[in-house]
Amino acid sequence: MGSSLDWQPKEGAGDFEVATLKVPLDHREPGGEQIDLAVIRRRAADPARRIGSLVFVSGGPAFPGVTLLPAHYPFLPAEVRERFDVIGFDPRGAGESTPVQGFSSMQELGEFFGDLPLPFPVTEKEQRLWIDKFTAFAQIVRERNEKLLPHISSADIARDMDLLRQAVGEDTLNYLGVSFGSLPGITYANLFPDRVRSMALDATIDPVDWFTDDRDPTLNATLRLGFDVSAARGVDRFLTLGGEAGPKACAFAAEDAQATRAKFRTMLERLRERPVTLATPKGPQTVTYPIVIANLWVTLYQIGYWQAEAEILQEIWLATERPEEEGPLETKLDVLESPAGTELPPLFAAPPEWSIAFLGGDTPNPSDPQSWFAQGEIAERRSGGMGSVVNWGSVACAAWTPSENRYIGPWDRPTAAPILLIGTVGDPGTSYEATVELAGRLADARLLTVDGEGHSAFYNPNPHVAAALGAYFADGVLPEPGASVPPAHHPFPS
Repeated sequence: MGSSLDWQPKEGAGDFEVATLKVPLDHREPGGEQIDLAVIRRRAADPARRIGSLVFVSGGPAFPGVTLLPAHYPFLPAEVRERFDVIGFDPRGAGESTPVQGFSSMQELGEFFGDLPLPFPVTEKEQRLWIDKFTAFAQIVRERNEKLLPHISSADIARDMDLLRQAVGEDTLNYLGVSFGSLPGITYANLFPDRVRSMALDATIDPVDWFTDDRDPTLNATLRLGFDVSAARGVDRFLTLGGEAGPKACAFAAEDAQATRAKFRTMLERLRERPVTLATPKGPQTVTYPIVIANLWVTLYQIGYWQAEAEILQEIWLATERPEEEGPLETKLDVLESPAGTELPPLFAAPPEWSIAFLGGDTPNPSDPQSWFAQGEIAERRSGGMGSVVNWGSVACAAWTPSENRYIGPWDRPTAAPILLIGTVGDPGTSYEATVELAGRLADARLLTVDGEGHSAFYNPNPHVAAALGAYFADGVLPEPGASVPPAHHPFPS
């Protein structure tokens, strides 16, 4: 059985091909209105040993696979690239698929959010502005996408994936999902358990706390899942490991781990009182408390950038030490950007209308936006600044009604093949504990533990994980029960 898609070369992307798959707007009416699903493929590098097709979702919410797969493909295990046609797609509501549309132009978007304090609000006045602005934003998105929004959920995406499986001529599904990509995978495995040939989920999200608010209806989904707690733990690990490594390896380190954590707290307290300005190659750059918190949160995801982030923090620390009358501190660093490079898979941030459509349609949240004040206090108490950045990022979800199409369990339907779960002990995004819990929740799952830091093994490439994934996808060989692998390298190598 061959592919029914009309594959065409993707311009400027070498051996990648793209196609469009028509899928039902409402899967309960398969013969009704159809929408577009943009698809991308790279054929197996070793055709003689080809096994089939593998669908890859590198995260989310609403990550466009058509854009990201060419950049992420080199970081997939060699065995996967050689033996599978690797397929990505833009989920419904995003990218080149039928998209959720918020604003007609970037200019309109910029004008609408132009007075918003970024990256998150601190004072009560700023928080009220966030509530008002994102409530209005949610209303705009809902009015402009009235037909599409009720049909955006992990269950809709899972059903799209089953149609994609058929369209590329496969009897069963091979799937690799990272972070938010675990949600359509978990859902698929329980909607279509007999169609799973292989499925690996890296840095997973707990489906019970995501799809229902049974444990605590007073918290939004991001707090219910403890994303803020994971982030705060990540900060603590960053400072502890940096302090232990010392100033030669970690520019921000003080005399020991305890002193390094105290130094960070002092720096944040100073920035709360007075932002600092640094003279950089791009000109004067003003650094605020929220900027430091938000940039550090992103950097924590990939340990390959921790040393560079420590250098940025040290420059900011020195600026807080400098009397204001002496003017900006000169630095060669861009202190407003999180470190980045080409040696790691690139991260992505979806436009707010794409991500909110998925978050709001997939998971229940408190309906009163004013409750974000109390939620913010809870998050701040337990997670400090990370509580604030996580909490306020979801306030638009108050205006959403979860999709009636979403699947909320059960989660233990026996699958045709065991599922491989990968959890990183120090993950600052999705907690390792959630992956351990999921391993017990699914009917047949095997957990591989990475005894290290960073968000997912995919975004922190690890040769031991790559070998395990290659053996699993190619031959169905699972790691031994209780298997654990070391990190690829220390985040502060000497």
